Amino acid sequence: MAPPSSSSAPEDALSLSWSFGVSTSSFLGGGSSGGASLGDVISVGVSSLPGERVAYVAAHTALLYERASHTQTALQGHANAISCLATSAQKTMLATADAGPGAMVILWNANTGEPVRTIPLGESTNGALCVDFAPDGASLAVLTAADGDGLSQNQEVLIYDLKAPANAPPVCATEVPPGDMQTCLRFPTNRNTELVSNGKQRTFFWTPSPSTGSLAFHSPPVRSRDFKQALGAFTQSAFIPRSTAAATGTSDGDIVLWEEGLLAEPGARASDRRATKVLRIHSAAVTTLVAHGRYLVSGGEDGFVRFFDNKLKLNAWFEEIDAGPVMAISFDARGGGAAAEDEVDGEDAPRMGPDNFVAPDMVVATGNGRVIAIRADSFDLPSGSPAKRGVTWLEGTVANATAIAVHPSRYELLIVSSTGSLQVWDYARRRLMTTMAKEKCAGSCVAYTPDGSLVAVGCSTGHLRLLTAPPSLSDVESFRFTTSPITHVEFSPDGKMVAVADARHTVALVSHGHGKSGERWELVGKYNAHATKVLKVLFSSNGAVLTSLDAEGVLASFDARESTPQSGLRLLHHGGMTHVDASPTAFTMLPSTSVSGAKGEPVIVAADANLKLKTYELNQFSCVATALGPAYGGAVEHLTPLSREALGANESLKVLGKDVLCYACSERAAGLCLYPHTGDPKASLALVVHPGGISACLPTPDARKLITLGDDGIVNLWTISVDALAAPLVADESEAVATERTLDALIEGGSTGEMLSEARDYFYYAQLRAQGEETTEPRLTPGVVVASDVPDMLCAMGYYPSEAEVQDLLAECQAEDMNASADVEGSSVTFAKMMLLLANHRPLKGVDRADIEAAFRTLGADSETGTLSKTQLVEALISYGEYMSEDELNGCLGALYGAGASADALPEEIDARYFAEGVLGFEDLGS
Repeated sequence: MAPPSSSSAPEDALSLSWSFGVSTSSFLGGGSSGGASLGDVISVGVSSLPGERVAYVAAHTALLYERASHTQTALQGHANAISCLATSAQKTMLATADAGPGAMVILWNANTGEPVRTIPLGESTNGALCVDFAPDGASLAVLTAADGDGLSQNQEVLIYDLKAPANAPPVCATEVPPGDMQTCLRFPTNRNTELVSNGKQRTFFWTPSPSTGSLAFHSPPVRSRDFKQALGAFTQSAFIPRSTAAATGTSDGDIVLWEEGLLAEPGARASDRRATKVLRIHSAAVTTLVAHGRYLVSGGEDGFVRFFDNKLKLNAWFEEIDAGPVMAISFDARGGGAAAEDEVDGEDAPRMGPDNFVAPDMVVATGNGRVIAIRADSFDLPSGSPAKRGVTWLEGTVANATAIAVHPSRYELLIVSSTGSLQVWDYARRRLMTTMAKEKCAGSCVAYTPDGSLVAVGCSTGHLRLLTAPPSLSDVESFRFTTSPITHVEFSPDGKMVAVADARHTVALVSHGHGKSGERWELVGKYNAHATKVLKVLFSSNGAVLTSLDAEGVLASFDARESTPQSGLRLLHHGGMTHVDASPTAFTMLPSTSVSGAKGEPVIVAADANLKLKTYELNQFSCVATALGPAYGGAVEHLTPLSREALGANESLKVLGKDVLCYACSERAAGLCLYPHTGDPKASLALVVHPGGISACLPTPDARKLITLGDDGIVNLWTISVDALAAPLVADESEAVATERTLDALIEGGSTGEMLSEARDYFYYAQLRAQGEETTEPRLTPGVVVASDVPDMLCAMGYYPSEAEVQDLLAECQAEDMNASADVEGSSVTFAKMMLLLANHRPLKGVDRADIEAAFRTLGADSETGTLSKTQLVEALISYGEYMSEDELNGCLGALYGAGASADALPEEIDARYFAEGVLGFEDLGS
């Protein structure tokens, strides 16, 4: 059964409200994989549009920011991280591109933010690393991304005619020669007839030829011995204005100058360029290099911006920005483009400094994620003048952000990082409040007390730091009772206890008030209760019980209220939940639920690797409901309910009798889900909230916002509309309508399909058989069957539950039957309920050859042949999983091989393919 391809609930149930953070370059000094850019910051129409605006990238979203109103316009359409952003010289058009599956280039109207054109890059490419507009804006150059490892490369340079029909192929396309992955591609500022590109080691010059549909290219050799010095990795290239020369920056802070007709190599044309000089222009890597007006402008890892004329004479320098490496530079629209070289008169002329330095104002993006506006005439100001530092328009999130927490009563978002930095944002005003660095505070998790007075930071060093709430974040207490990274922290409802889990699967409890003075925090105790990853630690609603669950389904509960430093952490329960057929991946706790069988008791809602949502009675540790969970982006790894108190007045939820769960997968997708969940695709939704991993997903206390943290450090704020989420279910005329819709979506063929028709036959037969096959009484079909008949009917429909799964099925049937007695097997089940049981309990994905081979490896199959001996296999079938006696095994083999067959019929050596096809009788699984 295939999962739904996209969300079915209304998309306006979750909408992007704000993005915190700026994606700048991904490398310094030629660093990571190829030095590809994650996004350039561009100033858009600062003078021609109302207010000061800037375009920039935050993960997979481009944003137009208007400073005067402090508003963002989100340009959404990419599923992968945006790899490059460019603007036309006229500042009317933006281009964004991404790299990865389904990559595309999107052109946007820079004034409105509306998409103008989409250029799919096709399955033959891996997306784009760089795009650039021709000076006249009539064409767009695209440098495609290399293969995953960059070694086999397969890059192309493509030229698109933007005046051609939207679906027109590129007018020029040429493959980049292998050997050095190219990462930068640029037009000159005054002509469309050539481009320059570079990788770490080589620079190429390209000449488009639309008549032939290709580009001619030349890559001049460059050798360290020619310049009697080592050359660093190439970073970026640009043509030098008012000349035919070009320059390439390096990770050492140099630029290599390329000039025409000088000492050409044998066989080269006079117009081919050759490396003629190496000049040191920065004390560290040249991180950006752009041509604007009459200047070649460089930005460096040293944080400096420098302007050079066409003779590479230094004309101006901005060295007091002090905001980190300069990763991108963009200029005010006034004086932009080729015309800027001479048109400098008039009221709107660019600012003029000493020695005839003429340039428009600029916007700089730094490696710290800041966007800073700098006036060109600040060059003329004395050193130390505040204007020389520029004006910060946008603040970035802290580097290496790992976790977030939301204040329970104020609009405060706290971000911690692995570097020891803490950052506090006002997420209502979208303003940075404070950034602070603390020693021994390499944060890995964080939580507020329920009253918001304290913060607990769990650190990768094993420290637990208790701090006063922002803005002071002063030290209160520090503990180190483990050397392993702390993975989870959680305060009790009264704020007097904090629970901790670490990477060694230990659970610990710290409490306030046990000391002699009664006013101190101290360790109560710790317990090594788990053998694998602890998913979360949670207190009960009254704080009396602390519960932890691990990835193997082992649940531990502790008596938090009665535990003391003298008694240690007291264990109440330890063991696997009633049945866990797949590894749990996330869990949360609700104080009570409308699941019928839960009887108002606290429940655990757990997501698992089979993409199921299972509900367990916390007191009885029994599974009372199983549903196909959200299946949009892999297993759910973050699961949190919206506050019932905050949603108490919501009429839609009152009508439906449901809660709302926020969830996020390990990568890309996050969303909302109505609970109890029946598998109805309209009861949940998902969006691509980040292009990669998701580190955190938290609702705000007022249930109006959802905050997500990506592995890239971008924090997104989403607006929640519960009414929009619930609207499709509220509109249903009856529960039967919702059930029919669910079965249409989840059962092959839908309501008119063969499977449903066949299932009705089984259901009617079960009703008839219940009356007795030989009875002469009038036949009755009450519309229900006893629960004990359900497993057999599910087997007839192709789902073969294990004995433990049968117990879950029967328990759920009893939970649904409001009039059921204690006799589980006597519970009544309707046809609709039986089909929902099938849709929700059966595996989402069938067993394939890879699964069987993995099982054989787990059982100790030979690493070379992949085989198990007959003795190994028989012992595994009898000993592992659910108990099976030798007689039962022989009975199964008899059914498969023929009457009288036993384990002796098996060959001495068995591999996965023979077991699947020869024993189980599966069709050929292929290679």
